[in-house]
Amino acid sequence: FPRYLLAMVLVSLPAGAGLLLYALPGLYILGRTMLTGPALFADSPIRRADREGFVRNVCVALGNRRETSAVGALLRRLGVDPAAVVRGHAAWALGEIAVAQAQDSALRTDIARGLAAQAAIESDAWVSEELALALAR
Repeated sequence: FPRYLLAMVLVSLPAGAGLLLYALPGLYILGRTMLTGPALFADSPIRRADREGFVRNVCVALGNRRETSAVGALLRRLGVDPAAVVRGHAAWALGEIAVAQAQDSALRTDIARGLAAQAAIESDAWVSEELALALAR
């Protein structure tokens, strides 16, 4: 099962989801409390990450992959996640995807609108800086 698909499912989870169980072919993903799943991530650094750190890493992975199918999930994290570290890295990832998709003007427009909407209401200075950088790309 591709890890980036696992990442997309996890980044799509609401921040206050509590315990959510998602069944994928042969794979069970626990939402917010997934780090307690003993077999799924045994002997993995994932077990050591807190929720914010893990979702931040997912955003970075999706941005590095320039994963266009993750735009919706990243925009959601950008708009609703309570953790500035997640919002900032979601903005960065969206900027990376927008640059890689220069030929897809509709996708770039959707990303720019989402970034601009968040920039208008963002209260965290670092996240605001990431939004500005992503919009400038």
